[in-house]
Amino acid sequence: MLENDDMTGFSPEVAKLIAAFALAAQQNGMDENVIHRFFQTALEIYSQGYVSLPSVRHDA
Repeated sequence: MLENDDMTGFSPEVAKLIAAFALAAQQNGMDENVIHRFFQTALEIYSQGYVSLPSVRHDA
């Protein structure tokens, strides 16, 4: 299990992935307001516990 960071509530690996998605959205020209709303909504969904999918590995 991944250890959560006290500041964000996410493991360092998950926090890096979230940051990478945000940077990819910026680099692909997504509007800043759309990016903010997308991640705000995702955080609300995560915080409310609606995400309960089993872990699946996608190894190449």
